[in-house]
Amino acid sequence: MVSNFKYPSFKEVDLRGKVPFIVILSIVMGFVVITIDPPRILFAWLVL
Repeated sequence: MVSNFKYPSFKEVDLRGKVPFIVILSIVMGFVVITIDPPRILFAWLVL
């Protein structure tokens, strides 16, 4: 199928590259905060 619509191929996205330690730490801490009290934390997050 041929399309005239331009779309990105995402070939330049490097998923195997290095991730900074602070990014991994912040994701883990986010999960920890959510698991403390999921209903309240997720509600507060959705309200914001």
